[in-house]
Amino acid sequence: MNYNALSYDRSESSVQPMLFSANEPALYQDDTKTGYFSVLIKSGTGSGMKIQTSHPLEHLQFVLSALDPNRDTWISQASFFKKNRRVVNLKSVGLSFLDIDCYRLSWAKGLPPEVMAKHFVAFCEHEGVPAPSLIVFSGRGLQPKWLFEEALPQAALPRWNAVQKTLLGKLERYGADPMARDASRVLRLVETINTKSGAYCHVVHQTSGLDGLPIRYDFDAFADLILPFTREEIRQRRAELAEKALERVQRALERPECILTTDSLNWGRLLDLRQLVAMRGGIHEGMRMMMLAYQMNFLALSRQVEPSTFFLEAKQVANAIDPTWGFHNTDLSAIIGKFKEALAGKTVFFAGREYSPLYTPTNETLIDLFQITDDEQRQLKTIISSTIKLERKLETQKTKRRQEGMMARADYEGRADARYERAMELRSQGLSIRKIALEMGISKSRVQQYLSQKN
Repeated sequence: MNYNALSYDRSESSVQPMLFSANEPALYQDDTKTGYFSVLIKSGTGSGMKIQTSHPLEHLQFVLSALDPNRDTWISQASFFKKNRRVVNLKSVGLSFLDIDCYRLSWAKGLPPEVMAKHFVAFCEHEGVPAPSLIVFSGRGLQPKWLFEEALPQAALPRWNAVQKTLLGKLERYGADPMARDASRVLRLVETINTKSGAYCHVVHQTSGLDGLPIRYDFDAFADLILPFTREEIRQRRAELAEKALERVQRALERPECILTTDSLNWGRLLDLRQLVAMRGGIHEGMRMMMLAYQMNFLALSRQVEPSTFFLEAKQVANAIDPTWGFHNTDLSAIIGKFKEALAGKTVFFAGREYSPLYTPTNETLIDLFQITDDEQRQLKTIISSTIKLERKLETQKTKRRQEGMMARADYEGRADARYERAMELRSQGLSIRKIALEMGISKSRVQQYLSQKN
């Protein structure tokens, strides 16, 4: 690709270290890792059709060099485990992003792209949002991106999604597109044309770090700044609930202020069911529809999917369950219907309590339905019985005691012998059990236990 041949105009206000204009995808797609990225290209036939292809990350530079800059082109912002751009196949995501439809906004009308970017950075500052690492002019709008120091794995998607949702909430009045926040999103590729405007996409703002490159944020610190609850506050909430029954935990998590943890729980259940499918090498015909329905139910509850992409995600989930299975969308009509009701704010009441229209089964129900053995549960994270939960708790306590330097058995026994001898000595002096307990700072029952050992 001859980038020097591209003929778009840049004002003097854009003269800054645009080091990654032509190779901008390398900032968030790591070609040293395994996985796939996707490219979407508008057909040149005039039909408006878009053709999607997926490629190994290691081929990133080759693919970019082979693209025609005079065709509308989009690229995925995340990487995937499979050659399919669906959130259930997500491998990692290394940035947060928004799509700003400036052409619809009065504040941006008639402004050069670089000036629009400066205004947007000011909006971010006003809303308490860190400056974007870079901003891409998409031909008719802006694509602000906040790069992270490390790419986030699939398990972190609920927290990432919460950050995206909060960013959108803070910046929607400045033109942020509410439909462009999911992890499987594609955005226009730098140095390719937007045929709607005739302009080529290019970087118009860069917030530089100490090394002169686009700044990268620690995700946890970034999220703590953006979200209403910090990670530590969430950990404290979980710790407070840890000793309660699962049903009480779920009731607490259904409160609006705990939405992040609710999303994480349901996303974890989805991943557990996918792990179960993988461990079993697929699911037999009599159970596969139920497995698909519950996986899509938990995907909907986790809020990591939109109704518009629901059946595309379902196709990928079904393929993992049984590659030969050609299920019909109508098989999931009940789930998609309940999903839309939930998004509309509808709730159902049962036994005096308010629930989501979607299914919220207990772990015991899921274990019974899918006949999950204890050995299988030990390889899962959220779908576990009270027995396995207690087993993990005891193991955690055992590990914690080891880490904190639990006293050796001989030391413990030595101290017990010393307490016994002290109790006997005080008794020989005529002290009552109550006074011995007060003197030694132990309970009366423990004093009685020591004195009974005399016999």
